[in-house]
Parts: sequence; C-alpha cells; structure tokens
Amino acid sequence: MRGNVRRWRDHAGVPLWAVVKADGYGWGAARIMRLVEDEVAGFFLADADEARAVRGISSRPLALLAASDPGEIAELLEEEIIPNVASLDTLAAADRWARARD
Repeated sequence: MRGNVRRWRDHAGVPLWAVVKADGYGWGAARIMRLVEDEVAGFFLADADEARAVRGISSRPLALLAASDPGEIAELLEEEIIPNVASLDTLAAADRWARARD
C-alpha cells in the first residue's frame, strides 16, 4: 500500500491526501494512517467523529468530507480538524472564529 501511495503521489506531482473513512474500509484507520503517513500530506475522514477517533494517530492534518455544522466549527478548529465549509452559515462561523484570533 505504501508503494502504491508513493507511485500515485509521484505520478500526480502534487501533495497527496489519503481518504481513510469507515475505519479504513475495514482495514483499520489507525493501521492505514501509520502505514502511509510519510507518503501523504494529510488525511480526509468522513466526519468529525471519525476524525476525533484518530486525532492522536498522526501529526498530519485531518479534514472532513461531510459538511460541518456551523455550531461545531469553533470546536473543530480548536481541535485542529479542518471542517468542510459547505454553507454560508458555516463560513460565517469559521470567519468569527478566525477574527477572534486575529
């Protein structure tokens, strides 16, 4: 798997992010993340619960595929999880969080 990820990254010529959802499609998200961590720039997870479950496994950035609720934006950003901003309300919540921190 590590070799495949490396080949895709080299072929694309850009940083590669791995999609590791549904517990690594049954292979175990932690196992997959540890295996390919040195080959990817970050990881996409299905939702906030999945991201929180693997937060300590990798130092790489974590981003969400599912649309984030405006009410959870501040918490996600504080946890260093990149939310999926799919609405103006979510964008406004992210803007408020950022402005509060200059």
